[in-house]
Amino acid sequence: DSMDGLLRERKDLLALLSHDLRTPFAQMSHIGSLIQTEKNLDTIQQYGVLVHKTATEQLRFIEDMVMILEGGNEENQSHVYESIKIDQVISLAVDAQHISALSKQIQVQKHNIPDVWVKCNLRLLSQAISNIIGNAIKFSHRGGEVIIKVHLFSGHIHILIADKGVGFESGKAELIFQKFTSEGQSGTEGEISAGIGLYLTRKIIQNHDGMIAAFSEGKNKGAVFTIQLPIAS
Repeated sequence: DSMDGLLRERKDLLALLSHDLRTPFAQMSHIGSLIQTEKNLDTIQQYGVLVHKTATEQLRFIEDMVMILEGGNEENQSHVYESIKIDQVISLAVDAQHISALSKQIQVQKHNIPDVWVKCNLRLLSQAISNIIGNAIKFSHRGGEVIIKVHLFSGHIHILIADKGVGFESGKAELIFQKFTSEGQSGTEGEISAGIGLYLTRKIIQNHDGMIAAFSEGKNKGAVFTIQLPIAS
């Protein structure tokens, strides 16, 4: 049973690796297209900085994933989980979705980010939060808005990510977290859904001793995702 559980865990990590590499590479491909048509040198330089930043973060993400998959000892993995300010985690997640938000003219706004710390793998946790933000953008209409708020309660950090997009039927909140869920759908502008992103996101949150839940009042009434994480002592 223990071996079967380990094999399932590694398969999920490999699925995460293949799933979460698509978004940054798609973004870098999109930026490359913009650079080819852009005439303003300052703008081209800004695009270059963004490509470099995205590629560097993904390289570090891959290195952490490989280390976890190799199952190294705790001494070799001690740097993987560390105390990080929650604002830094969220900012990294927002930055990863900058191009997606820009392409649909969607405003991603952060509110009330307290000065607290969370013990985490920065790239994995930010990737999980980025997946939620990316979904909010994907299922929002052009010119929309995504709101991110953070509250503290009973020794935990509560992250709220809300949009006013297509939403989902209230009775199917749990189904959207299933692997290859039948509730997956295309975005408002035809963006493809692999049906595994939220499943992997939940696993990352759970591996950080956290919980994630989704709420919606129904179709076309937006969605709210809440993430609960323990505050680092």
